[in-house]
Amino acid sequence: MAYARMKKGSWTALNEDDAVSHNDVVASYSTVMLWSGKEREVFGVFEIAPGAPPPEGMLIASTTLEDRDGRPAWVNTFEPIPYAPSDEPAFVPVAMLRQRIEKLGMWDDFAAYLAQNPAEMLKVLTLEGGVDPTYPAITAAFEAMKVPEAARAYILAQPSAGVPDPQPIAG
Repeated sequence: MAYARMKKGSWTALNEDDAVSHNDVVASYSTVMLWSGKEREVFGVFEIAPGAPPPEGMLIASTTLEDRDGRPAWVNTFEPIPYAPSDEPAFVPVAMLRQRIEKLGMWDDFAAYLAQNPAEMLKVLTLEGGVDPTYPAITAAFEAMKVPEAARAYILAQPSAGVPDPQPIAG
């Protein structure tokens, strides 16, 4: 619980070093915390109402103490979470997948693997929405080709994870 009192026309949050007074009676913060709500209010100390929780995909950017109908309340401002993973699969566009494999000099190996498993891999490479990095056929292909983990991570990374968008393939 957090508590505040009115000072010079605005609410001020109490901290452990504060003392409050009323009719020449002075009470320390630790003493005030032992009192009931009604006893604290006699000394002008009120519980601070909590601020609103952040909406989905947002985080609390700042919090201010404001007056709400004569009582103190936290008021939060929000900003988007820089990267908010979703529960939806994160697909890698097929063109981007191919460019990354080519950039690593692995396209010939990948093409040879495709030739051995045409039905499954044709399905993977013609997916309109892209390739799901968790798709078992992708994992199997990388394992069969002995693709190192760092290369797998690069090939299957989303553009928002710091991998540049694909450039047009010349030719």
